Amino acid sequence: MRALSKFPALAEAVSDGQDICPCAKIENTYDGTSRISIQIGAFRFVCTNMAVGGGRVFAGGFVSVHEGEIPMGKVVEQLSAYLQSFSAIGGLYRFWSEVPVRPEALALIFEGVPRRHREHLVEGTTAPDCRSVYDAYNVATRYATH
Repeated sequence: MRALSKFPALAEAVSDGQDICPCAKIENTYDGTSRISIQIGAFRFVCTNMAVGGGRVFAGGFVSVHEGEIPMGKVVEQLSAYLQSFSAIGGLYRFWSEVPVRPEALALIFEGVPRRHREHLVEGTTAPDCRSVYDAYNVATRYATH
């Protein structure tokens, strides 16, 4: 079983028409062959009818052995806290979208990254359309997830 629950009523505008909304991703098997996994995070919309999403930023969750009781109280507590603070995450991304990328800061950040990864990240973060810290964050996220 896999489920992705999105909460579009709590969506936050970030930058240039990019919206993110909170989501919860749940995976499980009924035969006990894998663990139950619940992840809480942000879901970025790609199309205007909110049916197709792009990048995700997970903020928490847990994985549990599929036996005994699942700590649903903890799951509800964590999801509730995340949904209540989601507007602050949107605010942080909006702030990042207004902070210009500084090449000297990126050089320090990428210093400890292995060369083959660093080359891809530098290429993406020095592109003309990478103007803000939020843009650089998205470049790094895209590279890490593809």
